[in-house]
Amino acid sequence: MESEEEKQRKQDIAEELLNEYDEYLNEDKKFEIENRLERMRLRRILSIQQRVEEEASADPEEEKRLARAVYEDDRFNRQFNETDTEMLLDDLDLEFDPNTIRAEEVHKRAKSLLKINR
Repeated sequence: MESEEEKQRKQDIAEELLNEYDEYLNEDKKFEIENRLERMRLRRILSIQQRVEEEASADPEEEKRLARAVYEDDRFNRQFNETDTEMLLDDLDLEFDPNTIRAEEVHKRAKSLLKINR
């Protein structure tokens, strides 16, 4: 059973998501928040909030630049997973703000460059 405090917290987060981050929510998430909030667990809405805040603060151009640098490194290959890519990013000694990039996005972009160019 949810406490009143948890219900209120979910309501506050839902309002923030719908008002501040609307463009980062897909239709399913928006519908779920608007119509099924009472069924959602607090952990679920906190997870949505975290993902949306990361996406909102991300710098896609910076992610593209870093993906290109990772791709161009001789060590990067098809077997790399996201953790390997993060370690390579650290190892490359590139300057970037870790708060404005999503490592999973850099990894995906670098992998797609591999597919396109090899």
